[in-house]
Amino acid sequence: MKKIYLFATIFAILTGLAVYNFASKLEKHTADGEITAVAAAKDIPENTQITSDMLKLVPIQKEAAGKAAVDISKVTGKITRYPLVSGEYIIPDKLGDKTGGSNSQLSYTLEQGQRAISLGVDDITGISGYIKKGDHVDVLASYLKNSIQTTAILVQNAKVIALSTANAEEGTKGYKSVTLAVSTSDSLKIDYALTYGKIMLVLRAPLDSSNVSETTFTP
Repeated sequence: MKKIYLFATIFAILTGLAVYNFASKLEKHTADGEITAVAAAKDIPENTQITSDMLKLVPIQKEAAGKAAVDISKVTGKITRYPLVSGEYIIPDKLGDKTGGSNSQLSYTLEQGQRAISLGVDDITGISGYIKKGDHVDVLASYLKNSIQTTAILVQNAKVIALSTANAEEGTKGYKSVTLAVSTSDSLKIDYALTYGKIMLVLRAPLDSSNVSETTFTP
């Protein structure tokens, strides 16, 4: 029993010395102008969502850190825009996220199973320029069915993920196309309606997630 206590005491002393030594080195690094930066712990392919086990903290001189990330928690969950090699410092500009920020590709904002599709609109079909990114809309289509004019709700509660002003007339505040996140089957319906009918967007209230059961109208 005395030997067990002795070994435990020695182990505790060694552990304390190790912690003290690590703290001393860290303090010295800080005093010498070093900080810890986030680096890749292994090769990380492009378009990969980063997890904490892919990262490590390494010492780096402050003047050499540049734009390197210094907080692992602010890197995890982001998506690599380019391949990263093991040991490479993580630069936030090389990462994107699902918020659709300036560093993000549009594809990052899509959920699993979603597709992005763009619809050309004018002042009437595009709700007079009142649609904003992040809004939700219903997609209506008018077409001939058995020689009878019919209007149907093709898609309900689709999220607007982008607005394009590339073709808008100079000086206007509107947009000429709206990009929606929809399912694959809904994208087929929209494409068919764009080809053989007319499309109209209907803006939804921010908290309205309800769907109507009556989706077709025939006069």
